[in-house]
Amino acid sequence: MAANQQSKTTLQIRIAACSYNVKNKSSTDVVSMPLENWLLGDKETIDSKKKEAYKDVDIYAVGFQEVDDPTIGSIIDDKSLGHMVLQNSIQKILTKVGIYKCLISVELQKKRLYIFIKECLFKYVANVSADAIDVSPRTTPSSKGAVFVRFLLHSTSFAFACSHQTAFENRLLERNKNIIEIAKNLSSPYAIDLHSHDYVIWLGDLNYRLEMPKETAEKLAVHTNWPELLKYDQLERSREPDGISQDYQEANITFLSQEQRVLVRKRKKNLTYNSIYYGSAKLRTSDHRPVILIFDIDVLPLDESKIQVAAVATNS
Repeated sequence: MAANQQSKTTLQIRIAACSYNVKNKSSTDVVSMPLENWLLGDKETIDSKKKEAYKDVDIYAVGFQEVDDPTIGSIIDDKSLGHMVLQNSIQKILTKVGIYKCLISVELQKKRLYIFIKECLFKYVANVSADAIDVSPRTTPSSKGAVFVRFLLHSTSFAFACSHQTAFENRLLERNKNIIEIAKNLSSPYAIDLHSHDYVIWLGDLNYRLEMPKETAEKLAVHTNWPELLKYDQLERSREPDGISQDYQEANITFLSQEQRVLVRKRKKNLTYNSIYYGSAKLRTSDHRPVILIFDIDVLPLDESKIQVAAVATNS
């Protein structure tokens, strides 16, 4: 099991949070892309730190925006054919590095979120649920919003949100409003609100832009002047009270994300969060590149003897 015991009281879990806006391509088109380079890492990379980051991932959260299939499913149970095609393709890729099962998946129009967990962890998972929220303008229903999954792993609660927010540089206030509305309205039978979870992982096409000319941004990127670029980042400029909470952390950006971002929130300061790798894949079949954040956290393990007793009671 990739979850390595760190002490008598915690287990280390590695998570890969992945997001890709495929720009109105069908599921069939998406599965024909080299998604393996994104989910498992580029085999030709000479970056040893990056290679190490992709090892022994316990949980994959894979989110898509703008998947354009002719038949769209509802939320949880009524999956579209395209949804299942994409799910099966991801699972096939992951079997190259381990035994993973899809814990749950959710779709709302063009937004998808799939949670894959190592099979050896399944017996420690409980309270799984999903939700979705539409924050689209009336003129373009179901174009913007979020899909959401939550579960308990051992004694630690997780929430994953995959969102697509209002586009265009001059509509910053609407993006901020989307963030607040999504965080306020996503819920589950097991939690009062999104921020009651120990960890919230928020990924997607957040659509925050750099408030500078494209040519200037490209020159700064060529010279890897990331600190200067981030001074003009709308996301960082619009933290609460107008936008996303200050509690959300983002790993150091050393790539042009094309509005794709991954943020992590801890409910308590003493909870662990260690970013291992944050970057984009060399895969460009739309005007976006897919991004991935790989990070380690510690969870509180369940008592093995209690799990065995519960299993016996269930089967008796």
